[in-house]
Amino acid sequence: MAVRNCDWLEFFNSLLAPGQYTINSVPHWIPASPDQQMGVWNQLSGSPYVAGQYEGAQIGYLTTGMLEKRPPATVKGQSDWVLRWRAGNRPGFTGGLRVRFYAGNQLLAEHVESGATIPAAGMFAERSLPFTIPAGSPAIGYQVRFTIEVGFGFQANFDDFRRESTDPGPGCTADLNFDNAVTDEDFQFFVERYNELIARPDGGGDLNFDFLVDDSDFQLFVVQYNTLECPE
Repeated sequence: MAVRNCDWLEFFNSLLAPGQYTINSVPHWIPASPDQQMGVWNQLSGSPYVAGQYEGAQIGYLTTGMLEKRPPATVKGQSDWVLRWRAGNRPGFTGGLRVRFYAGNQLLAEHVESGATIPAAGMFAERSLPFTIPAGSPAIGYQVRFTIEVGFGFQANFDDFRRESTDPGPGCTADLNFDNAVTDEDFQFFVERYNELIARPDGGGDLNFDFLVDDSDFQLFVVQYNTLECPE
């Protein structure tokens, strides 16, 4: 079995200083309706926006709307998946957050924050959504996509979305964007992780699973570079 881990998105805008935020702009996400309020907030020390977050932490927020992400990946049979994220609740804005995972238009799994499951005001809570794609599933071969949805009149905060998947067969450990090939896009992803002395929780770039992203991982990447179709 080949375990391949990757974060799809960190809610980050390099132009934001602490205390600043964007409106209707979340990098790499598709808004369902451009007129809905959404964006990225850069935490300011002592700000009540989200308690307990360090200065400079960037989080996504959404009020009454939907964001969608479509990574270049397709669903494979006999694969295990886990979506992980942190759900937050801004004081004064009770958050009703729903996360859905699709293959094409087929809903595969969802998680809903409501009532007692909503994090305490001003706090974040770790969330996960595990599921398995069986052999012969009608979802096999369809493009992966997932959505973040917030109901009318609500606001929710979120951070650290990532996917973990285990696929059958050898695969390509250097296929960091899960498009069944190792190309320049994977190299760009790897470069962003290179020389991180402590690997991120998503594991992206740590090809030998030693919790570092260094020369030993680069040597493994080079061997697989320009693999145009990963083996099943």
